[in-house]
Amino acid sequence: MITVEILSEAEAELTAAVLYYQAREPHLALEFLDLANRQMLRVVENPLRYPSIHGTIRRTILPRFPFGIIYSVEAEKIIVIAVMHLKRRPNYWRKRLDKDENN
Repeated sequence: MITVEILSEAEAELTAAVLYYQAREPHLALEFLDLANRQMLRVVENPLRYPSIHGTIRRTILPRFPFGIIYSVEAEKIIVIAVMHLKRRPNYWRKRLDKDENN
C-alpha cells in the first residue's frame, strides 16, 4: 500500500491557497480543495502518470487553477514537496529536496 507524506511547507501552501480563494469567493475555496484532493487520489492510483520534472520528482497541475502539486515517488511512498502557484518562483521548492535528504 502506498503512503503519502506531505511536507509541512506543502501543507502551509495548500492552506494559504484555500484561504486566498475563501477570501475571494467561498465556493472557489471548496472547489480548489476538492480538485486538489481528487488530483492526489489520481497520483496515489498511478504515481508515474504525471511527467518527471527533476529526477524522481513529478508534477501534476490542478484543472482550472494556476497550481501544481510537486511530489516525489519512492518505493511505497509519495512525498508531496510543494503545492505551488505555477506563475511564481518556479524552482523555489528545490531547496526542500536537500533539506529532506538530510533528515
